[in-house]
Amino acid sequence: DSLEQGFKSDYQSILLDKNGNIKIDSPFKHKISHHVNVNYNPSIVNDPAYEQLNSFLSHLAPNQTKQLKAMLGLIPLQGTDIMKEIRTFFILKGVSGAGKSTLAQLLKGIFDDETQSESNIISSAQNVNKALLDEHYVDLNDTKKGKIMLWFDDFQSNSKTNIITANAGTVINGAITGVTQTGAAKYEKEHAVKLPSLIVIATNSMPQITQEGTAARMFVIDSPSILRDRSIKAKGKTISISDFVNNSKVKEALFYLIMQEASKILKMNEKQRANLFDRNHSAATNLSRLSDSFLTFLEKNEIAAPYDFIGMQTIKLFEVYKQQCDSYNVSYRSFTNQLEMLG
Repeated sequence: DSLEQGFKSDYQSILLDKNGNIKIDSPFKHKISHHVNVNYNPSIVNDPAYEQLNSFLSHLAPNQTKQLKAMLGLIPLQGTDIMKEIRTFFILKGVSGAGKSTLAQLLKGIFDDETQSESNIISSAQNVNKALLDEHYVDLNDTKKGKIMLWFDDFQSNSKTNIITANAGTVINGAITGVTQTGAAKYEKEHAVKLPSLIVIATNSMPQITQEGTAARMFVIDSPSILRDRSIKAKGKTISISDFVNNSKVKEALFYLIMQEASKILKMNEKQRANLFDRNHSAATNLSRLSDSFLTFLEKNEIAAPYDFIGMQTIKLFEVYKQQCDSYNVSYRSFTNQLEMLG
């Protein structure tokens, strides 16, 4: 409920007070920096667009819809101590075409300012290490320049590997707890920069994180299915993806959901918030459980280096692994995830 923490549309000022109450005021009453392209409209729950949105989010994270919605609810809470409390950044991991970029497109439709060349949502560089370590890109990602969150769409680290370096990990650890970083625009002196504390890395393959402290703060949301025209449903009808994305009511429904989720999180106690993003709810937990048995399997079969895989067919290797492994949750996809994590 401080001046810079609200949102304003052309007709409203939307504020969230410390008790989790959402207040609507005239835009002339409060000087708020963040502009949104939609209004806060509670009656949107009666519109088919609201059902379409929930269908889309359920498709995107079928086993973690609650956590996906809560992640979106953190957008308005970045000026609060809740971000320091949960100390989490997010990996939205899914197959190509799962709908990760569709969600980013909807968020841009709500929060991007048409008068700015840079997106308020998408990071200024998609290479995670460059965006967090190059002072020029750090400067572009400053909250003072309108950045509301850092969304890395189609995750990139560098051309040879998907490692997030220890130095970039240190910046992530600091950003999610509000620590300022150093940035510098062209021909300007270095200065303190505050990065958004909500960081989302959307990716098809799991990044390798070299710093243990950063890995411990990672929450993985799994998107296992391709988004097709029949994937989004409302009142028994299927909706085309283009109609869904271009529907202004869908963006209005998403903004309403974001504010409602933020309100819920504010009204939770510390224990409830901790449980919301407990690592047991993270898709990474299943991968880490599998990792122990996977490494044991490699050791047992004397596979000690990447070149030992040459000449093997992955599916045949998986069949051998499945016969030897006692894991309750063995799937070909989780097996190939483990291979990816080896680089």
